[in-house]
Amino acid sequence: MKNLFISINLLLITTLSFGQTTLKGKVIDEKGNPLAGANIMIKGTYDGFTADTDGKFSFKTYEKDTARLICSFVGFEPFQKLIKLTEPEIELTLKLRENASELNTVTVTAGTFEASDAKKTTFIKPLDIVTTAGGGADITQAMTLLTPGMQRNGESTGMFVRGGSAQEAKILIDGLTVQNAYNTPAPNVAARSRFTPFQFKGSAFSTGGYSAQYGQALSAVSLMNTLDLAPITEQTINLNLAGISYGKTYLIDNQSIGFTANYNNLTPLFSVYPQNIKWNHVPEYINLSTSYRLRPSAAQVFKFDAVYGGSKSGMEFNNSDNGLNPTSFNLKNQNLLLTSTYQNALDKEAHWTMKVGGSYSYNFDDMKIGLLGLEKTEERTQARITFTRDLGNNSNLVFGSENHYARYGFGIDKSSFEKNAIYHYSANDIFSSSFVESEFYVTRRLAGRVGLRSEYSSLATGANLAPRFSLAYKTGAYSQVSFAGGNFYQTPDYQYYYTNKNLGFEKASHLVLNYQIMRNERTFRIEAYSKKYENLVREYPTKEGYFNTNALRFPDGKTDNSG
Repeated sequence: MKNLFISINLLLITTLSFGQTTLKGKVIDEKGNPLAGANIMIKGTYDGFTADTDGKFSFKTYEKDTARLICSFVGFEPFQKLIKLTEPEIELTLKLRENASELNTVTVTAGTFEASDAKKTTFIKPLDIVTTAGGGADITQAMTLLTPGMQRNGESTGMFVRGGSAQEAKILIDGLTVQNAYNTPAPNVAARSRFTPFQFKGSAFSTGGYSAQYGQALSAVSLMNTLDLAPITEQTINLNLAGISYGKTYLIDNQSIGFTANYNNLTPLFSVYPQNIKWNHVPEYINLSTSYRLRPSAAQVFKFDAVYGGSKSGMEFNNSDNGLNPTSFNLKNQNLLLTSTYQNALDKEAHWTMKVGGSYSYNFDDMKIGLLGLEKTEERTQARITFTRDLGNNSNLVFGSENHYARYGFGIDKSSFEKNAIYHYSANDIFSSSFVESEFYVTRRLAGRVGLRSEYSSLATGANLAPRFSLAYKTGAYSQVSFAGGNFYQTPDYQYYYTNKNLGFEKASHLVLNYQIMRNERTFRIEAYSKKYENLVREYPTKEGYFNTNALRFPDGKTDNSG
């Protein structure tokens, strides 16, 4: 947005207990010597710590009931222990045994040294997002400020990664693609994302060379994992200059249910912070959400989330299609997102893990630009399943598939100034993909990951095959060098298919060289990259010889894949 404003939150929380468990202790070898730099973490979470110079560690976790603790250190066999989280503080002594095989060359687990996305991405916690100056407590805006390789593009909505368009960066929730991650933007006003930071454990953002498990993004993916079982029963009330919200969460044994209602009207805020935009209808939003969690055992978790949002706004902008004269813009939006996932270990030793998920999204925009009426409808149904096989020595094999059905509709009503001028366009896409990927360790300092992804789209009228790889070399106790690359494909913006049914997949080839040091909760990272585009959609000038730069334009001119 062109205007910077500050909202003052008055947070009234009726319950201040957080239901955390503190894990503390010491990591030693068989002779009792401390192992400084050992990595300790809860499997399947971001909770963990690196032992200090005395081998001591201390960290907190929100996990409930039982959890699997993992400890690893260069030259020693990985250590695992199932612990019961029944006390607010648990003290442990972890004794690691020296690895006698391969001349003491060993594997090192996540958090210390690896070739996976977890080591190359930028991980941002909810508190980082809400405390980032200029981020406005918005997930994607904070990422723009915190992540190297990202930048703002004027007042455009979305994430722009190393020169790409916002269409090239996708947001995934629990591995499921989000169809409409942002509120519908108005001219010259960047829209916020639809999600609040505290819905998630954290957000991991990749700026290139990401895993073969994900696709349909030429530049980057943002992986956001929702919270598990709620730690306590609580309720919250939030009152600020932009609106009011109320939330209630119930915890009953191994299940929790919560709901939130939120109403925003920016009139009070704009009266305090004047705008340079003429609003005919100040932005008004309503948001309703509910969530359900069930954890029958430590190995199983079921999640369901439903979010509904509605908004209304009206403004005037200088329209490039009207000689930059003021033109009214009015918008009504409705959005619904349903997501559900289930994860379970298929055997007692957790050698096999299965995760299935599905989602449904619906978005409807009713816009009026001057006398021109526009209607946009988007629907997406998707299903996803992955299997993970633990191969030992911190190596694994992951494979799975996903299927989508998407429906798009676009209506233009020019009847206010043209007789019987109503146009309807539609496009449907059946998209499917499969993937296989393995992480492994060549030596105690060299790790690798190779993957292969195949995709089919009925809109793009064809299939593709995308190999990907990642290598990581440990240069020190807290540092590593990573090299990743591969091919990445994406179906073009669906609006182009309204007038051209012959467009194929767009393609980008990545090579990324990364060096980073992670120590004392600080990260230093430097990257060099190569990004080559092929088969991008190219729009040609109109018959009058000019190119329409209006972001709200309907692309009805000549297009092909020569970009």
